[in-house]
Amino acid sequence: MKRFTTATIALLLTGLATNAMAWGGDGHRTVAAIAFALLPPDKAQAINNLLRNSDVGRGFVDAASYPDEVIRGQDHHHVFSPWHFVDWPIDKAEFSDAFCGDACIINQLPRNIDIMRSTTDMQAKALAISWVIHLIGDLHQPLHVADHSDRGGNEFKVTYHGRATCPESNSSGQRTKVELHSVWDSCLVFSLENGRTFDKLADDLRGNLTTYQGHAAATGTPMDWMRETHSAAIATAYDGLNNGDDIGDSYVNQALPVVQDQLLKAGIRLAKILDENF
Repeated sequence: MKRFTTATIALLLTGLATNAMAWGGDGHRTVAAIAFALLPPDKAQAINNLLRNSDVGRGFVDAASYPDEVIRGQDHHHVFSPWHFVDWPIDKAEFSDAFCGDACIINQLPRNIDIMRSTTDMQAKALAISWVIHLIGDLHQPLHVADHSDRGGNEFKVTYHGRATCPESNSSGQRTKVELHSVWDSCLVFSLENGRTFDKLADDLRGNLTTYQGHAAATGTPMDWMRETHSAAIATAYDGLNNGDDIGDSYVNQALPVVQDQLLKAGIRLAKILDENF
């Protein structure tokens, strides 16, 4: 397994905590594939080349899951874990820094954007880019920016169509244990794919869009986007559910348009952030 130098790691490390992943691998790659297609081609290729030739060792789309699939397997993973989320209670309409601590997503995303933009260390730049790609995806997963005293749904017990596990993705063949958090990470994305690969899903969500520029979603700030996602958690993810419920067709039919919308918005906004800061 590749490891970054101590200097590169030190450039990015802060905080301590743990939490589950956001969007499973297919969700993160869908967001990245949308962004890749919406970037100016020369910039998309330059980012792809930098990532592939760095210690990240992956192209643009696969780098989206690098923080989950590689960094979480390293000895220092616990340092990065709190970057992926913020425990914003669903009964609090306004965000407070008290929900965050130094290391949560709404602080780490701009820090990595700044590193991506300003550092001349190509290894640090590539690592920061992989985090930006990943964290923009996380920011749009409702249960990564909302909490109901259940660790963002990790302790909210449900079944999915009567089952205690669901497929993680159309491509991996793996299954994941079901709780409300993993329903939004994986189960709903798998249902949305409906037999499609993540790249086909990305193409279908993007439709005729060829640029992020001028799209309504390409406005606002990461804080604005987090507020939208928090609202989606209240209005859809937690709506009408009790601990122990089964996630059936009624819930899924309401949730899938939200998943679709969040993945597309994330891809559009990722393209904007990368274009403006790389």
